Amino acid sequence: MFIGTHTHKLDQKGRVSVPAPFRSAIGSDFLLSTRGDRACLIGYPSSAAERLVTEDTAPFVEALHVDSDGRILIKQKLREKFLLAADSAQNEAMVVFAGHMSYFSIWRKADWEKEEELLLSRP
Repeated sequence: MFIGTHTHKLDQKGRVSVPAPFRSAIGSDFLLSTRGDRACLIGYPSSAAERLVTEDTAPFVEALHVDSDGRILIKQKLREKFLLAADSAQNEAMVVFAGHMSYFSIWRKADWEKEEELLLSRP
């Protein structure tokens, strides 16, 4: 189960540590989807593929592996699409992992703050 939010640094190579509670839920492999109506990446356990991946969504899903240091590599084209570029002055960017029970999302920190404000304003 994926709950809570966790802020992590994305380095210039596109590597980011997966939060420990999320790693225990996904193991060493998981799926990352780029399709959705929000400005984020969606991650879920490989075991959920049959339930969540359809013919229409399969082209937008890729399998990722968590390395021995607990990190994943987010490809350059995804970093560009979701504005997850490292700041050249800081050599890093901040991303937020947000748990949604059966899946999690990865956001640019500024975009998550807007989404969080929207979610908190709902009755």
